[in-house]
Amino acid sequence: MSREILVVENITKSYGKTVAVNNLSLKLSRGEILALLGPNGVGKTTTLRIIGGAIRPDKGKIIIDNEDLTDKPSRRKSLMGVMTEEPSLFPDLTVRDSLIILCRLYGVGKNTCVERINDYSKYFNVHVLLGKKYGKLSMGLKRIFDYISSVIHDPAIILLDEPFNAIDVERKHLLKENIKKLRDAGKALIITSHNIPETMDLSSKVVILDKGVKVIETSPGELMAKYPIEEEVVITTREPIDDRIKALLEEKGFRIIGAHTIVAYYTRSGELPRILGLISEVLGRTSNAIESVRLTGTPWDKIFIRIYRGMVNK
Repeated sequence: MSREILVVENITKSYGKTVAVNNLSLKLSRGEILALLGPNGVGKTTTLRIIGGAIRPDKGKIIIDNEDLTDKPSRRKSLMGVMTEEPSLFPDLTVRDSLIILCRLYGVGKNTCVERINDYSKYFNVHVLLGKKYGKLSMGLKRIFDYISSVIHDPAIILLDEPFNAIDVERKHLLKENIKKLRDAGKALIITSHNIPETMDLSSKVVILDKGVKVIETSPGELMAKYPIEEEVVITTREPIDDRIKALLEEKGFRIIGAHTIVAYYTRSGELPRILGLISEVLGRTSNAIESVRLTGTPWDKIFIRIYRGMVNK
């Protein structure tokens, strides 16, 4: 039996003369996270809304577990959890009441809903806010409860539109860990995001859109191999670097930018042990040693800047 739970075949959606999604096909398997990426306005959110049943495609098919559900958006909604980019709970109700209502709409028993709400809110350290009105919360806290609402009914397919927006560092880490847990439990997820490093850390497949068209479909590893980016590592030495050692390091391609500071470059994380070993060896000739190592830059952001600029300049 195929592990593919979601098959999107040649969907197209236009608004007047504007084609938002153009003949797009995707496949998603159980236990897989697909990153659906691209600059603003390329059709990512429209694609999720079509898959999730919020809008109908002009043409194409949405197949779930080998069943064509293109003309059954309500059936699709019952199988999916959707976290929209905009706040999605009831602003004048308490968070608890909003979550219970949404959970019950999916046919989950009340006691199970309450148990899951308590478990998730404790996990994200937001349990004390369940009695607060949703509309009074900060955007970051709303996003956490929006995420909980998308997974509370234990859906097989989860669509997350900009899930990391406005969330603090600690809860962002918890969110990533929970997404991994769902993946490992066999859930299938699609994430759209401008938070590239967080998303690429999670994803096994990457689809990049341009003007509603799929221009790249690959894995994170293959993408990094195709677009190698030179990264910088800053090494601080325990003692000042003397002129002889400075000359040796510069001969080997390292930059010396201070009495205690060396800069090296690499394109793959696997190169770092060799680089640091070579520097340690040279420094050891004068009993000097590495004091600290600091990595700078975000490779994924740089890769996607190159890709997006190429799309704009076509």
